Amino acid sequence: MNMQVQIDEPNATLYSSAIGDRDIAPCLPAFVAALPGYVVKIERLWTMKSLDPLRNVVHQIKGVGGVYGFAPLTDAARRAEQTLVDVAVADRIPPEVEALVQLIRRVDGYCGETEQMLAGRKQQ
Repeated sequence: MNMQVQIDEPNATLYSSAIGDRDIAPCLPAFVAALPGYVVKIERLWTMKSLDPLRNVVHQIKGVGGVYGFAPLTDAARRAEQTLVDVAVADRIPPEVEALVQLIRRVDGYCGETEQMLAGRKQQ
């Protein structure tokens, strides 16, 4: 896994700024490996319209994103969380939540195959 400085270009790979932190860097691979599970939870909870649990998952991402050197995840989760506070029930996922999911998928080392497996979808 190549963890470098973060890039703010749209669709660019998102790297951790904590790679040089001797306390955090060893934990980065486990955090990144857990990200597909967060994406699957977000999508399932939205499908079930379980807004309170969805807000909780987004809140967790808001909290840990910065710890692991992914400030853009924290920022996106903050916007998504606020949107989920303001929304009752909508037909489609709020753009802020979708943006968070897309940003998570840009993290260096993110495994789309794991997401597919966790979601019960077959790789095409």
